[in-house]
Amino acid sequence: MKKKIVIIMLCIIVVLIFLFIWLRGAHPFDDINSNDIEKIIIYHPGDTENVFSRPEDKDKVLSLLREIHLIRTLPNVGDGGLNIDLYFTDGERSRLTLSSDIIVIDGKVYHCDRDYCDDFRKLCEGL
Repeated sequence: MKKKIVIIMLCIIVVLIFLFIWLRGAHPFDDINSNDIEKIIIYHPGDTENVFSRPEDKDKVLSLLREIHLIRTLPNVGDGGLNIDLYFTDGERSRLTLSSDIIVIDGKVYHCDRDYCDDFRKLCEGL
């Protein structure tokens, strides 16, 4: 009986550790520098694309991306609100899709603390 309790407790601890790792806040944009990015393109549905290639514009987009508080979640995504493509100087590309309070970053789904689509629209209008 004592052995079963120990095994059950170990299983519960493993599940809790997995959930902690899975659900903890993510910060994928903290290590990105504007010098690492060649250009940023933001697409709005039914609108033209906005290209940001000046260092100060890239910094503004990156600072807004860094403000997003992300928590990893299971895929449950509808239509996208807007798309953001980050083109890195080494030839890599990263695609982000914002849809209300969900963001998909290169296929990984995250839940945001709020809807950031309007913030990116205002940023595009201001630059």
